[in-house]
Amino acid sequence: AALLTFMTSFAFKNAALKTTSTAKVVTATNERLYNKMPRGSFITMFYAVYDSNDKTLTYTQAGHPEGFMIRPSTKEIISLTSASPLVGAFSSESVHYSESKIQLEVGDKLLLYTDAILELWNADNVMMSREDFMSFLSNNSHLPIEGLLERIKLFGLGYSGKDTFNDDFTLVGFEVLG
Repeated sequence: AALLTFMTSFAFKNAALKTTSTAKVVTATNERLYNKMPRGSFITMFYAVYDSNDKTLTYTQAGHPEGFMIRPSTKEIISLTSASPLVGAFSSESVHYSESKIQLEVGDKLLLYTDAILELWNADNVMMSREDFMSFLSNNSHLPIEGLLERIKLFGLGYSGKDTFNDDFTLVGFEVLG
């Protein structure tokens, strides 16, 4: 795992220095990793570039859980997907990494996460649904990003009734300030 992380980090950083296109960076990362990773290994990525001048977020989702843009002014939760394949698993000649853009507003929040939050089971053996999670985000959209991230963690632990997550649990987010 450490070697894969190092290889990915190196390939990604080199690619990101050459272009601002998220699709081109992910494509170049894939090219560097394909046939160099152990059989059956792959990487998921959600790579985004935020332009603070025009408040545009450009992103490529490659096998990673969708991101969410949370708009507190309307309680809207927008799924950020670009339907691109895993990184390192397929030849760049046979795959296409797409790029999407979204206009952000002051107060909007971006949320990225690992799948641990959506793979939680409660005491009744019911898995948390995407809709439950999105409803939670909408109901808590008014919180500043730091508070929202902490509340998501507590929501997940409360749902599972456990003190820790069974899988790696990572949340990353930012808020557009005025």
